[in-house]
Amino acid sequence: MHPYNVHTGIDGLTDKPRAADQREVDAYLEWLADRRGIMVPASAHYSVSGIWDGKECILEMPGYGADTTVTLEELDEAGEVVRTSRIGTNAKGQIGLAADAVRKACALPKVTKPRKARAAAPVVEAVAADPAPVAAIPDDVAALVASLVARIEALETSRGYSAPPAPANDAVTPVRRSERQAAAIRRAWAMRRAMRERADLDARALVAANGAYRSLLDQYATRTAEADQARAQLAAAEARADAAERRVSVQDRDAAALRAQLRTVEARAERLVTIATGKRRAAASDRAALDRVRADLAGAQAETRAVQRRFATLRDALAASPVAAAVVAKRTPAVLEA
Repeated sequence: MHPYNVHTGIDGLTDKPRAADQREVDAYLEWLADRRGIMVPASAHYSVSGIWDGKECILEMPGYGADTTVTLEELDEAGEVVRTSRIGTNAKGQIGLAADAVRKACALPKVTKPRKARAAAPVVEAVAADPAPVAAIPDDVAALVASLVARIEALETSRGYSAPPAPANDAVTPVRRSERQAAAIRRAWAMRRAMRERADLDARALVAANGAYRSLLDQYATRTAEADQARAQLAAAEARADAAERRVSVQDRDAAALRAQLRTVEARAERLVTIATGKRRAAASDRAALDRVRADLAGAQAETRAVQRRFATLRDALAASPVAAAVVAKRTPAVLEA
């Protein structure tokens, strides 16, 4: 199992893995730090290599920077390493070894396809040969081989494979393995058991990380909904503020128009006051002239009444004289007209 590949399905595993994104890496590292009892400071940052605080690595990501090759060791009869070689692995972690290299490393005989037996010549006399002494097989190796044979038969039965035909003679020579080969097999099985345990642990860690990731997704969805609601409320408040600003701007325009009208009215009032003042002054001057004309008229009337009185006196005097009456009678119309 690759620690940096999580599968596309949250609830189950699928056949097509994908690379984990940064949120999933952070969630897995937080879960791993909490499981190991590591306190992560607030200044720490997360990466695919682990949790870092400055230049100090607080928690390393399991399997990060691991070598993708394996070391093949060839041992001698005493169990000492006589030769080592590096073997690469594919994307699935499988070792790319040919069958001949595996047989040579494990000292296994080459398996050949059984051929059809030819007709045997008639046996004239069978001579029984003493069987060669066979070395005793250790109990643990025999039990391991028996369990392997049982598992192979179960797999062949479950997959519908047919077992190859048994050899003609009943005497089967057991495979002879040295102590070095048996130790190598036991070590390989122990390594495989440890790898399976680590794979199970990684699988449980992946399930727990997926659960934490789902809870984080739920929290993110809740917070996103709350943020959307807050943004909607903010948009409504901004709309109300814009409407209030528009109303204030309209009122400001109306107030400016009213002030302009007031200034116009004040200017007109000042002009009217100026005109009224001028007219008042002209009326005062006209009233003075009228008073002078009235005084002149009154003087003229007084003079006219004085003339009329003198004329009446003169007429009375003339009326007393007959000669003067005749003269007056002739000239009175002209005088009166004058």
